[in-house]
Amino acid sequence: IKYIAIVSISKLRTSGYASPEVEKFIVSNYDIPTEGTWLQLLKISLKTLRDKDKSWYSLLYSNHRSENTRSFLQRYFLFINKEFNNKDTFNTVEYFEYLIKLKNNLVSHSLIPEETAESLNSSLLPLLKDIISFINPVFEIPVLYIDETSEGEYESVQIAGLATSIDPAKLSQNYTEEGIYLFVNDSLVSLRPLMVLRDGNILLYNRFEIQHKKIQYHGPGGKGTYIKTSAQNIQELFDIDYSLFGIKPLQTNVRKSKTGILHNVPDPDFKEFVGRKEELLELEKCIAHRRHYLTALDGIGGVGKTAISLKFCHNILLFEKSSELYFEYIIWVSAKNTVLKNGKISPLTQAFEHLNQLLDIILEVTGFHEYKEYDQIKKTKVIYQIAEETRLFIIIDNLETIRKDNLKAIWDFLYDLPLPTKVLLTSREFHFDVNQHVNINNLSYSDSSEFISNYCLSTGLQMKKIEQYSNEIISLSSGLPIALSSILGQIYLGKSFASIKNAISKNEDDLTKFCFEGQYKLLDEDHRKILLLFCLSTDDLNHDALSYILEGDLKTSIFDLTNQLKALSLITVVYNQEIESYTVLPLIKKYILFINTEVEKVSFLEEKLKEFYHLKDIESYKLFVVEERSIDKGSLIPRKISDKAMKHAEFGEIEEADTLFKKVTKDYPNESYVWYIYSIFQSQYKNNLQEAILCLRKANEAKPNYLYLKHIGDNLLKQKNFDLAIKSYKDAREIATVERNRDEMLYSLSNAEYEKVKMVRRNIKIIGKSNKYERNECYRNIINNLDSYLSKVPQVYDGKMIKICRMYAESYLGLGQNDKFHEYIDEAIVLSENDPILIEYKNKFS
Repeated sequence: IKYIAIVSISKLRTSGYASPEVEKFIVSNYDIPTEGTWLQLLKISLKTLRDKDKSWYSLLYSNHRSENTRSFLQRYFLFINKEFNNKDTFNTVEYFEYLIKLKNNLVSHSLIPEETAESLNSSLLPLLKDIISFINPVFEIPVLYIDETSEGEYESVQIAGLATSIDPAKLSQNYTEEGIYLFVNDSLVSLRPLMVLRDGNILLYNRFEIQHKKIQYHGPGGKGTYIKTSAQNIQELFDIDYSLFGIKPLQTNVRKSKTGILHNVPDPDFKEFVGRKEELLELEKCIAHRRHYLTALDGIGGVGKTAISLKFCHNILLFEKSSELYFEYIIWVSAKNTVLKNGKISPLTQAFEHLNQLLDIILEVTGFHEYKEYDQIKKTKVIYQIAEETRLFIIIDNLETIRKDNLKAIWDFLYDLPLPTKVLLTSREFHFDVNQHVNINNLSYSDSSEFISNYCLSTGLQMKKIEQYSNEIISLSSGLPIALSSILGQIYLGKSFASIKNAISKNEDDLTKFCFEGQYKLLDEDHRKILLLFCLSTDDLNHDALSYILEGDLKTSIFDLTNQLKALSLITVVYNQEIESYTVLPLIKKYILFINTEVEKVSFLEEKLKEFYHLKDIESYKLFVVEERSIDKGSLIPRKISDKAMKHAEFGEIEEADTLFKKVTKDYPNESYVWYIYSIFQSQYKNNLQEAILCLRKANEAKPNYLYLKHIGDNLLKQKNFDLAIKSYKDAREIATVERNRDEMLYSLSNAEYEKVKMVRRNIKIIGKSNKYERNECYRNIINNLDSYLSKVPQVYDGKMIKICRMYAESYLGLGQNDKFHEYIDEAIVLSENDPILIEYKNKFS
């Protein structure tokens, strides 16, 4: 009985027809199946096969010889002590039913001794052999043991049935794992978990111990064993799609457009479509794309994704065959399971939730109804063949409401669809594996106003009634079409705007629940914390602000969290001076703040926000004009932390300042401004020129700037490291992008050479070492650099010009050009209004 049931199920699997009755029966009864359970499985599978495989059905339901029936009945009624009931003939299934009754009534309940049971066996054995002979074709079906070799080839050993040779290609196509396979209907079917081979013995399924993850088997001579499994339940063990159970077929109305397109696109629920021209154009481009076939419309709940999809579909229903957007079939399925009307949520009884429903709708619209009774695998193959030969456009609305365990099969089906099929998805979630996205935002103010006017015209609602509230309605709705409809619908029914507004603010209206509850449920603790922070903040917050406020308080990276919230359309991106910041719509803010009851969390975030606002208000460190003009101050948070550190330094709190600088440079190592301010702190407040130089080098590594190199040169000059200072000034001049800044480096070079030559002269005088060549080279460099500088910068203020004349005078004096010496020292004396030091210097060398 068990073996015949297994063969019948295998024949059913290869037929391609769906067998929900068989699968439901297995799920409900096969944790510990009895003989009666096995027989019932056989009967259900035969019933399913009746119209698909008549020969097999007839084989098991054909009547045996009458003498065999009478002989069996005489034995049967003798053993159970009942009056003989004469019946002309039995079929095989009836024999099995009576045999199981005998076992259950006598043997299993110990109503007869073991000796009597043995005599019963010997009496029934000839009849059993006759039954086996009668249904011999069952046992002629080849049974093979198949395994994969280490070389990747397949070995098969036939262990039962008529000898047959199997095409090696079939072995590779049907092989899933080592085990017993039945070769039926020209296909190989794995018999696991109902039949396995262990140590040369064929073992049959006995029961599934779910708690211990063991499958118990029985074999010949009462031998038993178990196999460990990872299956969590019966449906997983038998590879049964449990989600199919209870799925209702979707009702659809197939129509033909004027241009000959067969479709089931619903009629729109709007009379006039408002705005969305850019979105529709973008959608056209995406659907017409030659390589990408999947497009997603993303947006928050109630933003109008369904309406845009309907408008787009009704537009292309008018296209002629010559258009690149012409499709022969348009298939629409909606997973929407609730609807909002006049502020109240109502459930929808018809909703797409399983791949099988989509397959059936496609077969219905394309006219291949006869394939609907096949199983999912066969349907999918048929649809792929249809898709290759025709132009299909499939729309799946509200994808996010489908259960996650059903979604994988749907995605697998969509990914394998052949071109030229196109697919449009609408979802509140952002699907990263879809190449093309059209993001739908809330309506603009002007479009919202037009929406209100159109609503009044279509419903007869008097515009006078709402004119005074028009701006408030738009603000309260956040420009969401569904919110506008809900508010206007309630006014139409006689509700006052004040009561509607009050209900929304107190979350007594279902509007915000309908729009946001589903997405909010998808969030974990970190998502909710960061979303609550956005709602509590009076400013838009960027990545740096979030990092500062929630540092060390999140398990997930802020980058991932904001990306996921954007994907769910719960936060909106705004750009402030090209920096991406985030905000939330007023309607979302109302909802989040209302449903949040965690007082401690709110208080914690409010304190963090106060700290952040205080940081933002700190006065910026005063830079020189040239610094303000040349240095990029970078991101707000590290800049403000640096400003805060300098405030501490100005008040003599050097340790506090140093601690802040160490932290900010660690957290923001690529912020050049931070390193620059730190260098000022090191040189001015700690008198540590070497650390200042290191900070300036870090600043230049982060973002090269001539000013950083100039200040490195200035600090090296203070250290009397003249050659390195000169090199740094030259490097600064090379990378300076503004001509004026490049020119100023000539003056710095002159000054460095001037300081260097002083040291050279001292060495000659003190050490007695003659190095006149180096000294004269410095003089010539000073003169050449100053000549170039003055040719490029003719206007120089007097104080600087006095220093220039002094450098000229000393250089010409050193080179023995006395006339030039007198020319420049006299000019310096005039400019300085007879500075006694300069006069004394002139007299000394005249």
